[in-house]
Amino acid sequence: MSTRHQTVPTILDVLRHAAVVGFLCPLPILWHEIAGHGVVGVLCGGKVTRFQLFGLQFVPDFRWTGTRGGLGICDHSGIRSQWCAHLTDIAGSMSTFVVAAVAAYVLWKCRPRGLKFTALICLAVWCTDLLTFTLPSFGVRRYIWSGTRYSEPYKAAVALGIPGALFQALVLVGAFAVFLLAGISIWRRIESARRA
Repeated sequence: MSTRHQTVPTILDVLRHAAVVGFLCPLPILWHEIAGHGVVGVLCGGKVTRFQLFGLQFVPDFRWTGTRGGLGICDHSGIRSQWCAHLTDIAGSMSTFVVAAVAAYVLWKCRPRGLKFTALICLAVWCTDLLTFTLPSFGVRRYIWSGTRYSEPYKAAVALGIPGALFQALVLVGAFAVFLLAGISIWRRIESARRA
């Protein structure tokens, strides 16, 4: 007897997956600012002087500021050294990239299914934060047609002594590896569903 009818997703399944995507898609901005800039800046002796997300400022006071300065901002004062300041700058995009790389590896190695698969695909896409934030170092705006012309991770990497061309190459190779592992995982999932 065929079990094909069991693989057809229900509306509830689709809503669950959509909820996971809806939750994880805006999360890299929060992660970039808190786990990246925020935590590293504090560990480097700094104090958060301004923190805002999606136009809402939380520090020093709670108010609407708009998104003109960006979707997320985490400023510090009192960071111990210039080296620590550059480390804090690069930590934002590197923190999302680390999450993406781990997610892509888990996807490839463990072959999860269901909501875990959807969540890990979303996390793997977080590598676009570092990739797009490096684009201005190639003379392209962050989102090609719009966005900043300033590459925070590239400037910080160069200030930390990493040759610019090497950093650009590492970002491109790293993003390619993450997308390759995620793509292989998606292909395996499609093939598995086709055989079911």
